[in-house]
Amino acid sequence: MSTNVEQFVSYYNKAIDFLKQEFPDANPLQPGFLKEVAIAKELGHTVETRKHLCDAYDKKNRPLEYLTCQEDKPGKKRNFAIDGVFSSPEKYKQGSLDRIRRNHKIYYGIFIEGGLEIKELWEGAPQELVKLVDENVTKRDPANGGKNTEHTVCITKKWVRNNCKRII
Repeated sequence: MSTNVEQFVSYYNKAIDFLKQEFPDANPLQPGFLKEVAIAKELGHTVETRKHLCDAYDKKNRPLEYLTCQEDKPGKKRNFAIDGVFSSPEKYKQGSLDRIRRNHKIYYGIFIEGGLEIKELWEGAPQELVKLVDENVTKRDPANGGKNTEHTVCITKKWVRNNCKRII
């Protein structure tokens, strides 16, 4: 292994150790975690490190959700996504939508390719996202000709830009 690679691995391990000390209940390698930390730092929020809860809390301790994606590349559009959303049975669907409803605000961060620099940051209302997600999964439910009851819902940058307030 080259000296540069060995040095990189050493720095990387130190960074992971630092993050584990700073966020002992979190997995710093979990997809999206570092982007959530970057958004929280930018907005003065507190990151939630436990699973199955919101992503962060504002200064009034209200729950927040962060959705992230990278900037588009030539010929490749990138979207935000929410996975594990059920279209049926109704109890599961409402539980999925409650993961959105429980939040005071939804933040959408678009990051520069390959890094933690925020290119755009948008603030939206949970009820707007609930409406979009509900319509999407209802159309894709087996009762309406779809194949599955569990879905990943993509949220386009165009939708975010048309329905949210830009803050960066």
